[in-house]
Amino acid sequence: MKKKFVKLDHDKIDFTMLDFEFLKGVSEVLMFGEKKYTRGNWMNADLEDGIFRYKKAAIRHLLAYALDGELMDPETNMYHLDHLACCVMFARYFEEKKRKVISKPIKMEASDEAKG
Repeated sequence: MKKKFVKLDHDKIDFTMLDFEFLKGVSEVLMFGEKKYTRGNWMNADLEDGIFRYKKAAIRHLLAYALDGELMDPETNMYHLDHLACCVMFARYFEEKKRKVISKPIKMEASDEAKG
C-alpha cells in the first residue's frame, strides 16, 4: 500500500501570490538606483531622515501618477508605481527599524541594578 504524501506547509508564506511582473519592475528601479548611487545605498539613511525622505518621494510618485496622469517617470522611463513601491518598501524598512529600536529593552549596568 502506498503511503499518503504529507507536507505541512499550509502556514508558510506563499510567494506565488505575488505578481512577478510587479517584482520585476521594482527590481529594475532598484537596479537603476544601484547604478546611480550604490547597491543598498538607501539603507544607509539616518532613521528619521530615511522615513521622511521616502515618504516625500512616495508622495511625489503617487501624485505624478494619480493627479498628473503620468505613467512613467521621466528620469528613468520606468513606472511611477514601481518607484512608489520602492519608496513604500524603504519607508517600511525604516519604520520596522524604528520599532525595533523603540521596543529594545534598555540594558542596565551593574551599578544601576544595585540602585534599584
